[in-house]
Amino acid sequence: MALIEVEVACYSLLAGEDPVECERCRKPAKHLFCLDRPHPQIRWMRAALCDEHRKEFEESSSEIRFS
Repeated sequence: MALIEVEVACYSLLAGEDPVECERCRKPAKHLFCLDRPHPQIRWMRAALCDEHRKEFEESSSEIRFS
């Protein structure tokens, strides 16, 4: 299986906005990851994560370039 190189943007979720839950633990999410640019092989990518799971995601995603 070939790796797909994508650029991912990370946005901070501000307090006072509609609350979003972390997709892994249901704590309040503070970060939203999404594709920075469209990719022909990936239709959609989004992840809302708390601080703890953001760090895990970034450390385990060495093939993803964060912008």
